Amino acid sequence: MISNRWNSYHAAYVAEAIGARLASCGSAGIKASLVIGGEADVYIHNSGLYEWDVCGPIAVARAAGLTACQLDGTEFIFNKEVPIVRGLIISHPELLNDVLGVLNGK
Repeated sequence: MISNRWNSYHAAYVAEAIGARLASCGSAGIKASLVIGGEADVYIHNSGLYEWDVCGPIAVARAAGLTACQLDGTEFIFNKEVPIVRGLIISHPELLNDVLGVLNGK
């Protein structure tokens, strides 16, 4: 799953590098729910989102045993003065290192 706003060339590059196919649909919550429900393996959103749009999906994903982190692999810090997260990855734990490697050019 990818953000609707993501450059299609970059998204295709990431998908090819990790052996995935691209799909795009609705809101961040819907995309996250597809990973949580097993219909997708990874959701990457590479631009800003409001904290309130992602805190619920992150909590549910983690409760389901998935990994949720920022694009550089770091944890989220919520309740900031500017309530925006700069990107999101929700994935199966075994895929996270591959995704981070591709996103960060490793």
